Amino acid sequence: MATLTFVLSRIRGHARVIVEVREGAVISRRRQATEYLCFECLVLGAPAEEMPVITSRIRGVCSTAHHAAAVRALEEICGVTPPSLVL
Repeated sequence: MATLTFVLSRIRGHARVIVEVREGAVISRRRQATEYLCFECLVLGAPAEEMPVITSRIRGVCSTAHHAAAVRALEEICGVTPPSLVL
């Protein structure tokens, strides 16, 4: 089994992706942030439905990613499954 580690360069801060490969197949993959941003501290006590707006403004470099992550977390907490995209 081979473990590949990639340092991410197009982000602000420090992170890496770790991919485990066995016989040409991906066994596991994970993202590892090596710096703690403490978003939880910044939003403590704020209403849950405001998280997408608040978190997207904490850091300007990746606002869309933080907004999407907050929306996904709210969907999971509320048990909402968005409809599939129909083209």
